[in-house]
Amino acid sequence: MYLKEMTRLSAALNALYMEQDDIYSAYAAHFGLSGTAFWILYAICESDEVKTQNALADGFHMPRQSINSAAAALAKQASASSPNRRARFSMANQSIRKPSSIRLPLT
Repeated sequence: MYLKEMTRLSAALNALYMEQDDIYSAYAAHFGLSGTAFWILYAICESDEVKTQNALADGFHMPRQSINSAAAALAKQASASSPNRRARFSMANQSIRKPSSIRLPLT
């Protein structure tokens, strides 16, 4: 009986997780972001700390190359949107700083 209840609860938790993941994926797509780029922005907006790419990869259990590629694309988008100014999205020393101009309603 205990095993059946744990199996049922695990299935319910997995269903909720998948539903939440679908919501975040739709949110990212709405803003033209990849899933990885969304999670990078989410992480840096939720914290005032500087995030390294390695810390993000470890925290999200994603390949470092995926984080690096998404961060590079975000930096390129930031510099393209403000060609006369220095890009606000910094990747100095493989760390990612929160752009002061970002206003995503993540909550």
